[in-house]
Amino acid sequence: MGGSPLNRLSWLRTSQIFLNSAIVAPATRWILFNNGKPLIATHTVSQKRTLALLPTDDVRPLLGIEPYFGQGQYEGEACSSDASILEAARLHGPRIVFLGLKETDPFTAAALPSSDFRDPQTAIVNLQGTPFFSIDVADVQEILVDEVIQASQSAYPDTNLAFVEPRIAVTGLDIITAAIFAEARSMVDWNGRNKASIHTGYLI
Repeated sequence: MGGSPLNRLSWLRTSQIFLNSAIVAPATRWILFNNGKPLIATHTVSQKRTLALLPTDDVRPLLGIEPYFGQGQYEGEACSSDASILEAARLHGPRIVFLGLKETDPFTAAALPSSDFRDPQTAIVNLQGTPFFSIDVADVQEILVDEVIQASQSAYPDTNLAFVEPRIAVTGLDIITAAIFAEARSMVDWNGRNKASIHTGYLI
């Protein structure tokens, strides 16, 4: 894993079946950025900061129309089966990055080979841990982003959810969360500087 707390599952990043299944897994969590600023939950009294990790149901309004990966020329259309190079392409909506899987037990758990992920339901059942995705909402309508944050607020009682400067955000995070944050930030930054390329969920 190269020092990362996440198993990057590099052999599965070209699979639209895996990526689309991982997105809707109940355990999946999202790290939101806005122009590189992460969404942080700050306790109203202690001012302690934590990285806001949102479930897919909360962020779904930001993702666009399914399929999320393996998109065709038109929005809502899947890519043709003979376009293997674009199997996991994302051509519409804000860019999404699959960061990896935080395994339940990194010492004993093992990600399954890609052949075990042909069926989406099988993929969801066999994911032993928390899949992490990141997204930068800078190009999403502000009112839509605000609605998502307000809807997510109930999961963070006595806190304020807001996008803050990265240097401020990292202060006080535990080692594992800080490492996941750093990985997500680097990928969001890379995507922001390479907007002309077709996005496929690769960890570049």
